[in-house]
Amino acid sequence: MTWQGPGGLGVVVTQYLARAALSHRICTGLSRLRLGALIGELASPWMASEAERLHERRGHERLRASGAGPKHELVFTDRVIATR
Repeated sequence: MTWQGPGGLGVVVTQYLARAALSHRICTGLSRLRLGALIGELASPWMASEAERLHERRGHERLRASGAGPKHELVFTDRVIATR
C-alpha cells in the first residue's frame, strides 16, 4: 500500500506497519498487552464458529486440506483491531 507523504512523495506502508499503527493504544483504547489478551480470548471461539458456519454452508465435511482455498482479506487479528 502506498501513502502520499509530504511533498507528494509516495511512502510504502507494509501490512506489518499498518497493523502496528492501528493496534496502538490511541486507536484501540487498550494497551497492547490487553489487546493481545483479548485476541487470545476471542481466537478459539471465533475459529470454532467460523468452522461451524462453513460446515453448515457446505453441508458436509471439508473435501480439501485445511488451509486450502481462498484466503481471508483480513486475518483474525486485523478483524479484532478493526472492530475495536
